[in-house]
Amino acid sequence: MVELWFTPRSNVTIHPHKWTYRLSLAHIDGWRNLDDVVQVALARGGYSQEYAGIAHCRDDAHRGKMQFWRMQWTDKTGPRGKVRQFHFPEEDYLATLSARLLLDGRIEDAERVRGLALAPLPDVTLLPVPDPYELSNYSFNHQFTYDVRHAVRLILDQRDFALAQQRAESREGYTVADGSRLEYLSGGQLRLHLPRGHSHEVPEALYSSLVARLPQEVEKWTASH
Repeated sequence: MVELWFTPRSNVTIHPHKWTYRLSLAHIDGWRNLDDVVQVALARGGYSQEYAGIAHCRDDAHRGKMQFWRMQWTDKTGPRGKVRQFHFPEEDYLATLSARLLLDGRIEDAERVRGLALAPLPDVTLLPVPDPYELSNYSFNHQFTYDVRHAVRLILDQRDFALAQQRAESREGYTVADGSRLEYLSGGQLRLHLPRGHSHEVPEALYSSLVARLPQEVEKWTASH
């Protein structure tokens, strides 16, 4: 049996929800000192923590972009692992950093950061409450498998527990923002269609229990705080 608990690692909710904002916030809050993060932004530098890092690109080919990298270890790559890296818009990072500074009341620093932008910044707001639709805010027991992880992610990515429950009761398939989708099969199974052509099957009964359990855990945590 899969057990789960709402145990927020972040007491901030990003609005609107976007994965580049969430990635940016994780690195901003993961650093030891917000002052350092501001100085790195002003110098258009970079910083890393453990086995991941983020940096402002200075080369002309990626001007106006942020580079993110992370070490990944697999059976094939061995102890050295491999580096996964990609780029995303610098304005997403700067808007998130500015919103994080505003949350702390640092208005002048937020304006300095916004002044670095090479393109108009999106409107990003940080609310001082844990996000119930953020996967990293949940803890699971040892039965938490790769398939269950993606089932939970698809539930949360609907951004509406009531809608998720309605779809489960009517056995309605759906697609989320990154293109992942859920399909009902015969024989009490579901198929999760994931990015890069991957797919996995999970029991419908397990999925339905997760749909019911997630909001219950959020309510339990809220009542105790």
